[in-house]
Amino acid sequence: MKHKVVRRFFIDFEAEEAWLNQMAAKGLHLAQYAFPTYFFEQGQPGEYTYRLELLEHMPSHPESQVYIEFLEDTGVECVATHFRWAFFRKPTSEGPFQLFTDAALKIQHYKRLIALFAIIGGANLLIGLFNLGHQPGPYRWISLLNIGLAAFIGYFGLRYGSRLQSLRKQQQITE
Repeated sequence: MKHKVVRRFFIDFEAEEAWLNQMAAKGLHLAQYAFPTYFFEQGQPGEYTYRLELLEHMPSHPESQVYIEFLEDTGVECVATHFRWAFFRKPTSEGPFQLFTDAALKIQHYKRLIALFAIIGGANLLIGLFNLGHQPGPYRWISLLNIGLAAFIGYFGLRYGSRLQSLRKQQQITE
């Protein structure tokens, strides 16, 4: 079986999910993931549909293990995990595959994403601001890099916040 290795970085899980499904449409199926490297195996084009989820706990946590086992009982395979991220797939022949079957589940997922972005972005901002006042002149670029990274992460956090608001509006309309 042929293998392909692709190094790529995503900050938007929906774009990453779409890319994985495009790769699957070409017959390249995710076999393993180690940030930022994707390992693919050659297979039938369109054989699987992929979904990503930021789990509430680490994959080794008992609650996450119960959740993953539940999904596996429904024909979903957990292909890889990385920190709290889980990469799931299901054979396309078994019909549509969605992890979030209602707005409430999707809202919970977006809340987890926003919390993660807030922690990472906030930590970078604090480190950058702290070091800005404590680093000698030539090393201030490191502080500015942290502040810039915090702004970049904050931008995506705001995008997820906007999506969260849209989901809440949709949920209110359907209730």
